[in-house]
Amino acid sequence: MRFLSGIVCIALGAAIYLVSPWRPDDWLAVLVTVLGGWIAIEGALILAFGDSFLAIARRLMGAANKLWAWLSLLMGVVLIAAALIRL
Repeated sequence: MRFLSGIVCIALGAAIYLVSPWRPDDWLAVLVTVLGGWIAIEGALILAFGDSFLAIARRLMGAANKLWAWLSLLMGVVLIAAALIRL
């Protein structure tokens, strides 16, 4: 499962990174490109340091409370709205 998760992260991150254009004057395009690159790096970290990387992720998830979930949801809604406004 760890191998499959790493490969999927690399594939999706690389696809997002390569498809989105790099335009420094457009902050949303830069954000999408950076997030795609981070997803690909995360997949490589899962493949290279699977046990230790996932142990750190487990500790971070255990320390998170409901506030982080709500902030994450709010940030997702704001970013989706920003993307839809640009259409």
